Amino acid sequence: MALEQPVIFENETFWQYQTVENSYEFERVDIVYWRDFLKNQWALPFYAAGLYLVTIFGLEYYMKERKAFNLRVPLILWNGALGIFSIMGFYRTFPPLFNSFMNDGLMRSICILDFPNVQMTFWGILFGVSKFIELGDTVFIVLRKRPLQLLQWYHHIVTLIIVWVTLPYAEPVGQVYVVMNYGVHAVMYPYFALKMAGIDVPKRIANMITTAQLGQMIAGFLLNALTIALRGSGFSCYRTPGSILAYLGVYGSFMVLFGKLFTNSVLKADKKKTSAKEL
Repeated sequence: MALEQPVIFENETFWQYQTVENSYEFERVDIVYWRDFLKNQWALPFYAAGLYLVTIFGLEYYMKERKAFNLRVPLILWNGALGIFSIMGFYRTFPPLFNSFMNDGLMRSICILDFPNVQMTFWGILFGVSKFIELGDTVFIVLRKRPLQLLQWYHHIVTLIIVWVTLPYAEPVGQVYVVMNYGVHAVMYPYFALKMAGIDVPKRIANMITTAQLGQMIAGFLLNALTIALRGSGFSCYRTPGSILAYLGVYGSFMVLFGKLFTNSVLKADKKKTSAKEL
């Protein structure tokens, strides 16, 4: 029978026990403290989102009659730092997820709540915190007077809110979201850093990143659709109904926006390139 509420959520003994194999000392955080902190500070991303919108659109208006900032060096450092962070996050979260898939299979890995894994917990918390930091991406765009696209600010806001609000429930499927995002960012941010440094990175790398971003959104949408199907068939799956619907809507909207980006920057660009060669 499908679970309607995460009944283990309030079990202190469960949350105080963690699997510590292959973890570092600094990764062994107080999971109960962070669970309660995230629950109590659920409104924090909404305040941050409001401040973020006022800032970026206020700066956009302020910069209309002013010269764009170059910001080359700060952007190299910014993207380089986020790239290193993402590489480390992927390096620490991919192995436990991969082992879970290999040992338990997909359905058990995304539906059954085992005792928390230390390294996944630690890097999952940092993942949530990083979504506040990544809001700075858009500030650079506005200060350089680059076009501000819906995809950019909408993606940042929605990701921040849904990640922060659902983190304390520790839904097993969240591990997949974390690993996918770390993986894409582990390539994307270093790519941006290299481009800002004036290094000629092949266009196909940018196309690969855009393709991976769209693939991430499709995978996230399908995982939630699969969850609905599993619960509908009577399979017990540790999810809250609100989370399923929220992620389904979020990934669905991301699929549309990143699908448009993929069409414009990859498919149409490749078509133009082919046509030019034929001429």
